[in-house]
Amino acid sequence: MKKVLMILLASIAIISCNSPQKKAEKLAKVYVKENANDPSSYKSVSFEKLKSYEEICQYSISLMDRSMYHFKEALYYSGYDSIIAYRHKELHDNYTESIDSLNRKYKFHGIDGWYLEHWYQIKNEKGDLMLNGIMFYFNHDISEIIDTNEL
Repeated sequence: MKKVLMILLASIAIISCNSPQKKAEKLAKVYVKENANDPSSYKSVSFEKLKSYEEICQYSISLMDRSMYHFKEALYYSGYDSIIAYRHKELHDNYTESIDSLNRKYKFHGIDGWYLEHWYQIKNEKGDLMLNGIMFYFNHDISEIIDTNEL
């Protein structure tokens, strides 16, 4: 019985070390250190939950829907010449453009990939400790970073 329990615990430990979240975090840390002015000053602050591209698309669509709702409200209450209405239309157009860009860039036809937000502290070229954030985009098996965006 002890032997079975030990094998089970060892198996769980091995599996959890190779989780998609851990793989993505490891790739992100390597990327930051390789591209830093002072890699020795790197200190991880947080990693968000690893999410699929499908979740990006759903989030973007919900933002666009909310923006469209506010745009229509602004037009109704303040008229077509209103600065508020113009601003909401501008936001709506930006969200629409973002979704189109994501679709083109990550080929959402076969939604297959992941993204991870990472915040960290690191010294800049002047030696000041800075808080930075990067959004990492990974391929479907989280074996490489496809793209990054500074936050």
